[in-house]
Amino acid sequence: MDAKPTLHELRAAWLAAKEAERQAADERLAIEAAIVSLMPAKDEGTVTDKDSGISVTYRLTRSVDTDALRQDWAALPAPVQDAFRWKAEVDARKAKAIADVSPADYAALARYVTTKPAKPSITIKEST
Repeated sequence: MDAKPTLHELRAAWLAAKEAERQAADERLAIEAAIVSLMPAKDEGTVTDKDSGISVTYRLTRSVDTDALRQDWAALPAPVQDAFRWKAEVDARKAKAIADVSPADYAALARYVTTKPAKPSITIKEST
């Protein structure tokens, strides 16, 4: 049976894989930029080159000034209000503080929140 790799061996392998990943991402991004430069541009929508089977989709990002929107919300016509979606998010720091101070309030909050483990985060220093 093969011996398990040591943490030092895994660290070296991780750093090598991370560098290979960075190089591959840089190469892919350069290729994507070259493809985009050869395709017709538009503000939004998809352009397809049927000979190569390559499609480029152009999008515009839209952000909302939430504070201004909240301030003006009541005065907006219903069709304008319908153009916005609201997404509730949990402020983890405040939720933890509530849990520490008032378990009953936290129980009320927790009814609306699904909690599950996230992927563990690994930090490796480039040199030791």
